[in-house]
Amino acid sequence: TVTKDWIDVVSLPVVETFDTVAGPVGYFVMDKFVETTKAELEAAFASFKEDGADTVIIDLRYNGGGLISVAERVVDLAVGADHDGGVAFSFEYNQDLSAENYSAYVSKLDNSIGADKIIFLVSHRTLSASELVINALFPYAEVTLVGSDTGGKPVGSKGFDFCTKRLYPITFRLV
Repeated sequence: TVTKDWIDVVSLPVVETFDTVAGPVGYFVMDKFVETTKAELEAAFASFKEDGADTVIIDLRYNGGGLISVAERVVDLAVGADHDGGVAFSFEYNQDLSAENYSAYVSKLDNSIGADKIIFLVSHRTLSASELVINALFPYAEVTLVGSDTGGKPVGSKGFDFCTKRLYPITFRLV
């Protein structure tokens, strides 16, 4: 028998702070960029803030991306304490949708830290919103990539209704 039920989705299966000679280092594995990830990120960074971590290791090796709003939250929490108002990233649409062009700015949140160093563990499965986070943090922290080349998906889509279907064509590039 198959029974329909809700399941809990865990986006950050591992969150830890390590005490090192250089000071506390926050670490988390991030598997998904879904709406529920935001609360998990808030809790992780609250812990890092309490522990005094200014170095963070973010494991994105198996993260194919997801919601841009979650990518924004990672950026805000990682560097928002010191870089409130800085440009995080921009979307550039084609000439037909140029009115949709958009820039996101770093925001200081209650649990934001001012990470000086951010180390990303990456692989060929690191794509899209994961790469957006990496690129958005380069101007604000010492960013180190460990692993193989990422997948390279600097574009995104916007949903459109067409007849009885919802289409998601590539409509913008990340700049």
